[in-house]
Amino acid sequence: MISCPSCHRPHPADAAFCPHCGASIAVPSGDATATAPVSVDPEQTLPVQDQDADLTLPLPDRPQAAPRPAHLTLGGSFSRNRARFVPGDILNDRYRVVGLLGRGGMGEVYRAEDLKLDQEVALKFLPRGLEQDPSRLHLFLNEVRTARQVTHPNVCRVYDVDEFGGQHFLSMEYVDGEDLATSLQRTGRLPEERAVPVARQICAGLAAAHEQGILHRDLKPANVMIDGRGQVKLTDFGLAGLAAGLGAEDARAGTPAYMSPEQTSGREVTVRSDIYGLGLVLYEIFTGRPPFRADSAAEYRTLHNESLPSSPTQHVPGLDPAVERAIMGCLDKDPARRPASALAVSAALPGGDPLAAALAAGETPSPELMAEVGKRPGMASWKAMLLAAVAVALLAGGAHWAARLSVLNYLPLDKEPAVLIDRARELLATIGYDDAVYQDPVDKGWGLVTWPSVIEEVGKTGTDLSRWAALRARPDAAGVWYRQSPQVLMPQTRGGPTMLRGRLALSNPPPLTAGEVVVVMDLAGRLRRLEVMPRRMAVEGPSEPDWALLFAAAELDTARFRPTTPLYQRFQASDLRRAWLGTRADLPDVTLRVEAGAWEGRPVLFNVATPEALESLAQPPVNWQWGGAFWLQGVLQPFVIFVLVVFSVRVSRRNTSARRADRQGALRFASMVFFLFLLGEGLLSHTIFTPIWGIEIWPIIAGAVFTSVTAWAMYTAGEPLGRRIWPTMFVSSSRLFSQARMPRRDPLIGQSVLVGLIGAGLIFLLDGPLRWDIVEPLLGKPHPIDTVDLSKIISQRQALGLALNHSMLIGYLLLHIMALVLIRAVVRRPKLAVVLTLAVWVLLAGPGSLERVLLELVSAALSLFILLRWGVVAFIMQRVAMYIVWFARPLEMDGWTSQGSLILVGVLILLAFYGAWAAMGQGQGEGQDQRESVG
Repeated sequence: MISCPSCHRPHPADAAFCPHCGASIAVPSGDATATAPVSVDPEQTLPVQDQDADLTLPLPDRPQAAPRPAHLTLGGSFSRNRARFVPGDILNDRYRVVGLLGRGGMGEVYRAEDLKLDQEVALKFLPRGLEQDPSRLHLFLNEVRTARQVTHPNVCRVYDVDEFGGQHFLSMEYVDGEDLATSLQRTGRLPEERAVPVARQICAGLAAAHEQGILHRDLKPANVMIDGRGQVKLTDFGLAGLAAGLGAEDARAGTPAYMSPEQTSGREVTVRSDIYGLGLVLYEIFTGRPPFRADSAAEYRTLHNESLPSSPTQHVPGLDPAVERAIMGCLDKDPARRPASALAVSAALPGGDPLAAALAAGETPSPELMAEVGKRPGMASWKAMLLAAVAVALLAGGAHWAARLSVLNYLPLDKEPAVLIDRARELLATIGYDDAVYQDPVDKGWGLVTWPSVIEEVGKTGTDLSRWAALRARPDAAGVWYRQSPQVLMPQTRGGPTMLRGRLALSNPPPLTAGEVVVVMDLAGRLRRLEVMPRRMAVEGPSEPDWALLFAAAELDTARFRPTTPLYQRFQASDLRRAWLGTRADLPDVTLRVEAGAWEGRPVLFNVATPEALESLAQPPVNWQWGGAFWLQGVLQPFVIFVLVVFSVRVSRRNTSARRADRQGALRFASMVFFLFLLGEGLLSHTIFTPIWGIEIWPIIAGAVFTSVTAWAMYTAGEPLGRRIWPTMFVSSSRLFSQARMPRRDPLIGQSVLVGLIGAGLIFLLDGPLRWDIVEPLLGKPHPIDTVDLSKIISQRQALGLALNHSMLIGYLLLHIMALVLIRAVVRRPKLAVVLTLAVWVLLAGPGSLERVLLELVSAALSLFILLRWGVVAFIMQRVAMYIVWFARPLEMDGWTSQGSLILVGVLILLAFYGAWAAMGQGQGEGQDQRESVG
């Protein structure tokens, strides 16, 4: 029998290291067998260069022992058959050795006292005989480099590396306990109530390393320490490395018994390789035995690649099925089917609250943990479809009620805009504008316009909703405007940080280019205004045009009008001006004033209006007053935006540097904002659909970049604080943005969408029929009517752009959410934070009557309840759906006004059915894998 030269105990003839003390077993240099290859112990950790095709290793030559320092005054001689240090030895005038803790293939560990800091530490040395081995020294130093990057209660802290007598050693946290391998060998498997907390702590420590981009690559029971308080510490990061810097050539490093299939075959090493090792460790913890047994590393390679371990419940019949699913999910041969993170494994284990555990440990829950906490089983199909039906019914009711308050519901809209536009173009040719520049314009546009004076006149006739029916007999309450130009119509910029162009409108841009035409007709097709911009220099003298043609187009009887002094002037020049006062045959009590002008014998102005409507134009000009709303919009709001952006960028940099920010989630959030902005503004822009789109696209792209960068900064600045202060709010958003792959069919996201849509319907029920059909009539308030910009929903393109543009509210809503988080961080009392947040939200809604404030408070309370109970995704969906419903208000599905509304209704229905489909989860027929079922 061959004996170990260190402890003199017998060992197998083919062993490279003593199974008792861990010392290297070297053959004397003169022995003929010194270079003979021997089989490697499969429990021994091998560096990458030792992983050859046969997984065998030539025995190293025995180096000379390091000389004993002169200042050590120890009794007896320093023998290689004993520990290299004995209690009381002083190293580098700082560390006093207490005793040998253990030996292994990767080194010797001593318990010592740090005399400078007055604390106990562990000192780790390379095995004797390998101190000068470059590869082993590299791994040794690598352990210090990598382990120091990870700070976590479940990772053994490494302090520094030093050298004594030519031997490198590292100082590390002293763990008063034993390693998991020894514990399992001594007591067998851990009871489930003890094993689950241990498993969670291992997952937490491994996740902390992965969060820093570090792969352990050698996770096994021997590298898991358990102290006297039951606290788990991961150790031995000698083979660890940055995931980004490891390639296929590094894959074979590790312990064969605990290597993943892709490692043993040398394909790759990833986070999911560590997850496989984690599964092997958990298997031993819960069953007390390894999943595979073999006599050589080559056999382990075969087992890992081709064999499935026996079910844990075969060894422990009463084991919780969730534990078995978690373990077997980790041990899947396909890395893509394993859990994406150690936190996913932790969340799959039964019992406990990972979020509460993280907060109790004083940590901010990581985005991965948040995402895994949100993993839940799919909803029954009948429940999901029932919720979708409820959402659609509530939203349809809200849209129907909103339509009752829309002026579109009462106007006579028999003639389609295309008919009125054709009539306007025919009128131009009739009055002499048959030139090519007028008959074949470069650009044109149209929209709807209302005349508030007519609507106010009808509104004064009563207080109930039925009074608005009188508008069906008043086609002069609204009309269609048509514009054309020999150049591209370029609206003026809206201002603000993005400086985008405004929407094409009746007066934007002002008609200043020679050849531009503006025609406005009421809903009966009667001319209300004609403006033509003539050339700027006269060639012919003035002459009287045939005004009867324009009177006929306006359906005005010239016999009912008498000439008067011209008073009204528009942008265009005129060499002849005329004006008349009279009445319309169908409205004999309403006086009308007609102002007209001509240039070189052709009409350039014809405007029909009441004298009262023109009174404001008679006011003398006044200097612009700096203050009030101008101060708010011109100084205060830009200043607040600037401060907010600068503050967000600064906090964002700090959070990103400290690795607290969810960079992946922020990138996805910013990307979503970018594309929503780009598509929404692009569809609503007029100039994008003109020949100069290649020039005009750049301001929109610049605006999208600015908005998305701001959103990224706000997200990385505020989201980490939200995860620490009120983490349950951000579970759904973490599921949406923080996973390795954005979910296509996630039950939590689906349920959040449905809840948000139902919440929007409920708020319309509160703020709609409850307010205007019950509360306001009881108070004697007149029933209002809404004259929202009708041009936004007159085309499918505009309506789709509107829906995408309103989705941009997520940036504004993020401010609401961050207000709640900041208030919670300051006051530290959740109930008080909720009350103060409600007050802030109501103030942001603006001033109003007492009943409006109370209903706004109820609406804000419901929104806040949705935010706190179902999270960010449900809250944002609820608010976005409210804005979309407000514009999706068709009462007649076959009319021309329903074209845009049907797009918005379709968006809401698609969202409802997507929510139901996602809420049902991954069906059996779609290949649900194990990791989706572990939660």
